[in-house]
Amino acid sequence: MGDLKEDEIIDGYSVGMGFFIPSFDLFGLPERADTFHLNFTDGKEPIRLFNQDVMQGNFYNATPLYGNIPYVTGHSKDVDVSIAWMNSAEGWVDIFNVSDTVQSGSQVNFLFEGGPIEFYTFSSAVHPKRVQKILSTITGFAPMPPLHSLGYHFSKYENTSAEILMQRNADFTKYGYPVDVFWMDIMYAEE
Repeated sequence: MGDLKEDEIIDGYSVGMGFFIPSFDLFGLPERADTFHLNFTDGKEPIRLFNQDVMQGNFYNATPLYGNIPYVTGHSKDVDVSIAWMNSAEGWVDIFNVSDTVQSGSQVNFLFEGGPIEFYTFSSAVHPKRVQKILSTITGFAPMPPLHSLGYHFSKYENTSAEILMQRNADFTKYGYPVDVFWMDIMYAEE
């Protein structure tokens, strides 16, 4: 790829790589309505990484809901290991059980439709907090939430208007129920 000019587009290529994690307890790949613990995909579809907007997700399903973060972390009594793949293209992650006389753990294979091969690996034999701190050093630390975000949020997916919202606000006040934020869905902006 060294002969390509910066503005050239390559059609029909994909990038991928596999990683061994010495643990069966894997977590990550958020934005799914599935178990917190990542399940093996042996004999099943790989976990799809794709940004979309799903109104109602099916529980215990690895289908993405909104966005995705290609990040997997494994925890065992001896070591914590994490992989963060920096790629926004559509992708898939296959997770396989590896148990033989040489090693035991999980094989995590990333495959993306394109984009860069840019990933970070972290490990710590001390504590899982250390792995998360290293990740935050690279991606940035989460800011403290604004004070209003800790209050009550009212959100409904429905057709609404300014009049309806003012009435709801009056009802909250009338019944002595504090509300900090009203969320209006996209339909609010249509008219």
